[in-house]
Amino acid sequence: MQTYDIVIVGGGPGGYTAASRAAALGKKTALVEAADLGGTCLNRGCIPSKTYLRHAEAYREVLHAGQFGIETGEVRFSYDSMLKRKNDVIQTLRGGVASLMKAGKIDVMAGWGTVHPDLTVSVENAGTKTVIQGKKIIAAMGSTPAVPPIKGIEQASYHTSDTIFDMERMPERLTIIGAGYIGVEFASIYAAFGVEVTLVEMADRIIPLEDSDAGDELKRTLLDQNVTILTNTAVEEIKDGTNTVINKDGSRSVLEADVLL
Repeated sequence: MQTYDIVIVGGGPGGYTAASRAAALGKKTALVEAADLGGTCLNRGCIPSKTYLRHAEAYREVLHAGQFGIETGEVRFSYDSMLKRKNDVIQTLRGGVASLMKAGKIDVMAGWGTVHPDLTVSVENAGTKTVIQGKKIIAAMGSTPAVPPIKGIEQASYHTSDTIFDMERMPERLTIIGAGYIGVEFASIYAAFGVEVTLVEMADRIIPLEDSDAGDELKRTLLDQNVTILTNTAVEEIKDGTNTVINKDGSRSVLEADVLL
């Protein structure tokens, strides 16, 4: 059984940064990752969302180029090309993390890591199990999206921030439950491409955990982008897969959508 000074479970920004630092201090280090190096930020969060935002920004600039005296022909958008560029960016940066681990002589182990009381870590991958020992263990397993207990959610067809990037086509109508920073980011992205976006927020304003002045400015921007914003609105039920029954000021109505986030 291999023994390490430090075993790190989780290859996201917390895990691979800790591994690099440990290796730089001369510690024999192993990094266990069940999926892809880079964690949520690189594979399902910051990097793909900012890539999409850059696409949206470029598309808006071309559409409004006329106000700068720049004449364009018919402007067309390829969702498949956006998906490919997003995946290319992720692959490039994922390779960069792998190179960083290799340069630090860090043993990267692919598989599901389980930490045991005796400071061993069993790593399961494709039906095989490897057990390693760590003098110290760092748990950097990250988190998963919290799905609210809405009536009908078990039968609903919905995306979370982990799966929204896997959509195979651009929807015509998108309902986003929750207007925190993730919700408004996706609203801005898809509204740029002409998607009919509705933001539903239970609080009395968007990004309720952030500064109110920032929320006011962001609201003006989203309204300019034709995003429908419903605050003080509760989602009571999900019907027919993606349609939501909402209650605003005691009045119930149904929001129809092709995709629910």
